[in-house]
Amino acid sequence: MTRQETTDFEPKLKKLKLSQPSVSLTNLTFEILANIFVYLDPITDLLPNVMPVSEKFYHALGGRDELQTKFPLYNRIILKRRFPTKRMHCSESFLLRLVNFISRTSTNCQVLKIGEMAEDEFEDRQESDYELSIDFFEQSNKSGCFRNLKKLHVYFTPFFTTELETERNVKILQEWFSNLKDLESLNLKNALPQSVMNTILKECKNLRHLTCSGNNLAQIDANIPILTNLESLAPIQSENDISAFFSKVPNLKKLVFNDYYEVMTFIEIRNNCKLLKEFHFTERFANTDVLHTVMQMNQLERISISEIEWDYDSLFHFVSQFSLKQFKDSYVFSFYLEGQTACLDHLVNYLGACG
Repeated sequence: MTRQETTDFEPKLKKLKLSQPSVSLTNLTFEILANIFVYLDPITDLLPNVMPVSEKFYHALGGRDELQTKFPLYNRIILKRRFPTKRMHCSESFLLRLVNFISRTSTNCQVLKIGEMAEDEFEDRQESDYELSIDFFEQSNKSGCFRNLKKLHVYFTPFFTTELETERNVKILQEWFSNLKDLESLNLKNALPQSVMNTILKECKNLRHLTCSGNNLAQIDANIPILTNLESLAPIQSENDISAFFSKVPNLKKLVFNDYYEVMTFIEIRNNCKLLKEFHFTERFANTDVLHTVMQMNQLERISISEIEWDYDSLFHFVSQFSLKQFKDSYVFSFYLEGQTACLDHLVNYLGACG
């Protein structure tokens, strides 16, 4: 391209001037910057990209020992894959730097989510997504940056669980959980040493929602107090009997079973959980003892049963005798289409009310 041709294009390349004078971000007050930063992701945006931009940004995001203002930038910390095809690798050193950074920025972190379960048995994404170590918990014990947690979701990788084979490391994790006095929701995707689970149930007295290994529930300490605040429970796969645990949760309102349990477990639920309103369970073999036990829980408002072929009497009982707001199972529609006219009106009215 000749010089003349370049000149001809120059007017088209010129940018329009703004009618208002531009304002540098560095001239904004700390309060305005805080409001802007709240809309950015603290892990992928603020820490690596925004903080190094200027001294003011560095100070606004906690890059000094004393802060004039506490900013809610790390109220929620979620470390997990954002898109199915994109990994976010968090090394051990990154997680330790994160603890150090948060401890200087705020002590009011209320939500912590680390890792997520693989969607199928052929994908074990957790081991390569982040490197959680016992040092993470030891350092945060000293700083106290997670003591105000209300919601915790964590998947302990197989590598991390090997670290819990020593008594010292188990005590560090026990201390970490014992400090979570405000914890309301806990989601643990794999089993912990039983002493750690006992500590959780004893010390986290405000716990309302619990998802954990059924094996941990089957082996709880007999001295565990009544968990009066626990309203929602979702045990994950247990080879052991968990029926005794239900004497500890009289105020349970929602229960989700993802595995098969013996009839004694259902009897204990019926006898102890009088406030239960929502029950999701699986019954592959149409165990009549289980169904008859559930039929006696007439306080239920939401029922979800999978892998069961209904008999007429059972279906009629649930639809006509319970004040249900929701009723789900994979066979109810096929049963309805078979023309069982005796409960047709109940099904039509029920399904119409539930949408």
